[in-house]
Amino acid sequence: TNGEYKLGDDEIRQAANVTRQFGFDTITDDQPGTFARDFPMSQIALYAGWYDSQATGPFTLSKVEFMPGAFAYHLYSYSANTLRGTNESWCETLLAKGVTATMGCVDEPFLDGTPDMGIFFARWLQGATFGEAAFLSERALSWQTTVLGDPLYRPFGKAPRAQHEALLAAQNPLVAWSFVRIVNVEGELGTPNLDSIKFLEKEPWTARSAVLSEKLGDLCRKGNYRPAAVNAYKQALKLHPTPLQRARLESAIVEAKKKRAP
Repeated sequence: TNGEYKLGDDEIRQAANVTRQFGFDTITDDQPGTFARDFPMSQIALYAGWYDSQATGPFTLSKVEFMPGAFAYHLYSYSANTLRGTNESWCETLLAKGVTATMGCVDEPFLDGTPDMGIFFARWLQGATFGEAAFLSERALSWQTTVLGDPLYRPFGKAPRAQHEALLAAQNPLVAWSFVRIVNVEGELGTPNLDSIKFLEKEPWTARSAVLSEKLGDLCRKGNYRPAAVNAYKQALKLHPTPLQRARLESAIVEAKKKRAP
C-alpha cells in the first residue's frame, strides 16, 4: 500500500482492471506469497505477477494449462538472465510450458525500468501488435528488458463482434470464451446479474460447453441461487473440463452447498 515497491502492485492491479474491462475472467491475488502449487489455474490466456526468483506454484507442474497464444510475464530483476534450457529463469520456463510471448529482464532494471503491464495489456487488447504494445509499455529503450515472441503477433486485431461472428459461423468451440467476454463486458456496463443468467440459460452453447456451464454456475452463485449453481457446475463436469477446471468445479460445488452465515 506504500513504499518503493507499491509501483509494482499498482501496475499489476491496473493490468487486472484492463483485462476485466475487456471481458476476461480475472483473478487478482493480493496475498503475500505467489499462487500455491495446487491453485486450480486452468486455461490461462494472460498472466502477470511478481516476485519470485524462479517459477513457482502452478507453473512448476508438468502440464500448465496455457491457452494457445497465451502471454505470461513475471516481474523479477533477472527473469531472462538465461534462456539456455536450465529452467533457472522465468522466461525460459514459461516458454517451455507453452506461452507464445513473454518479456523479461537480463539484469537489474530497477522497478521503474520494468515494463508497465497496465499499459501493455491496454494497448495489446486494443489491437496493437505484440511489438508495439511491448514498446509502449517501456519507459526507456536499450535498457535491460528483452522481448520474446513474434513482434507482429496480433491476436486482438479483429473487433470482438467480428471475431465472435467468425467463431460462431465456424462452430468453433472457442466461441465459449467469446460468450464469456460478452457476459463480462455487459456486467461491467451494469447489466443485472439475473439478465446474464437468463442469457446463458437460453444460449444453446451453454449445454455443450464446460466453460459456459461453469460461468453460469458462477453467476448463479454470485446471485445466491445455490441449487442452480450446483446444477450448472455438475453439468460442466459432464462436458469434459480440463483437469484443473475439474478441480475448481469440484471445489465450487462444495462451496455452493454451504449454508450462508446469518
